[in-house]
Amino acid sequence: MIFLSGRRMVMTFHPVNGVQVLRQHERDLRPQAAILHGDTLWLVEDAGIAVIDLSQGVVTAIRPLPHGAVRAAALVSGGVLFAFADGSLVTIDRAGNAGAHLRLAARIDRLVPGANNLTHAIGEGHLVTLDTPPASGWLSETGATR
Repeated sequence: MIFLSGRRMVMTFHPVNGVQVLRQHERDLRPQAAILHGDTLWLVEDAGIAVIDLSQGVVTAIRPLPHGAVRAAALVSGGVLFAFADGSLVTIDRAGNAGAHLRLAARIDRLVPGANNLTHAIGEGHLVTLDTPPASGWLSETGATR
């Protein structure tokens, strides 16, 4: 389990080792969950997104964010899916490359990983279920609106 402590500290909790500092970041972080997969850490900064290769110490900064503020994020195959304020969904891989992009009419507030490589994008009055995006684009989209 990882979590933020203050504006620049990323901590990890392990049942045996307890709480430890994973990273002291050089820029202020938004109060959103950090995502760790293997040796790659995705962080949402005030000015963008940072993708960090912890084994090499390499930081890839993605700035500016042309779609507005990050509203939600979820781990998907090949990277992390980010939901932005303008309704855009964008995947960012371990190297910091933007992949699949889709814009929804609704603002998404939560991304929930589901079974069978599905991700559920949830916003007020909207639920959209997406197949995990491949490098070239989205496989399919199904949605419900109330």
